[in-house]
Amino acid sequence: MLGRMLFEQGPLPLLKTALGAASLRQKVAASNLANIQTPGFQPRRVVFEELLQKASHPSRTSMSRAGGLVAGRDGSGRSAVPGPRIVADEGPLDLERQLVDLQEATLHFEAMSQFVAGHYRALMDAIGPIR
Repeated sequence: MLGRMLFEQGPLPLLKTALGAASLRQKVAASNLANIQTPGFQPRRVVFEELLQKASHPSRTSMSRAGGLVAGRDGSGRSAVPGPRIVADEGPLDLERQLVDLQEATLHFEAMSQFVAGHYRALMDAIGPIR
């Protein structure tokens, strides 16, 4: 019961999904860069924010704020946050844009990692010293 409260509710499911999305963005951007000179290669991108906005629409789910992130909830209290998807990117493969995408994904991943670490530090502080 306590484990469910600490790890399956609140911001952690959303943070887990956001970390996965940032990691996937890094992989997709790296793949796009690796194939930049491959004839006929179709660049891809990761869709996450759009899905998150749809999942957290007030008419379908209740919303809670978690460190600036909006977490959609289904009726059971579990996170209703969708996972990221990879879709084909329109337009030509642009080196500069891919480098920017990779850097943004790296920054997002680092920020989410720090947020998760801070959450666990707060839990450890609440638990107190382990003897």
